[in-house]
Amino acid sequence: MLTVAVTVGAAAIALWLDTRFAGLAPDTMTVTLLHLLCSMPFLMSLPRLLVAVTGNGDAAAPKFAAVFLLLLPSMTYVWVVSIWMLKWVKPNPGVR
Repeated sequence: MLTVAVTVGAAAIALWLDTRFAGLAPDTMTVTLLHLLCSMPFLMSLPRLLVAVTGNGDAAAPKFAAVFLLLLPSMTYVWVVSIWMLKWVKPNPGVR
C-alpha cells in the first residue's frame, strides 16, 4: 500500500513541478532523451540500493529515510521526465 501511495504522490509532485517550474523543461528532445537515459538505470538499481540502506533490521528510521530520501525523489524525477517526453510526442492539435 505504501508503494502505491509513494508512486501516486511522486506523480502528483511531478505534475506540480512541471506546472510550477515549466521553464526547467529541456528545450530539445535530445536533452529530454538524455534525461530519460540517465533516470532509468538509477530507477532500475534502486531496489538493491534500498535493501542496502535498510538492511534486514526492523528499525523504522532507515526504512523511512530510504523511502523519502531515495525512492520518492527518484520516482518524482522519472515522472517529470515522462511528462517531458509526453509533451514532445503529443500531436500538435493544429496539424492534420
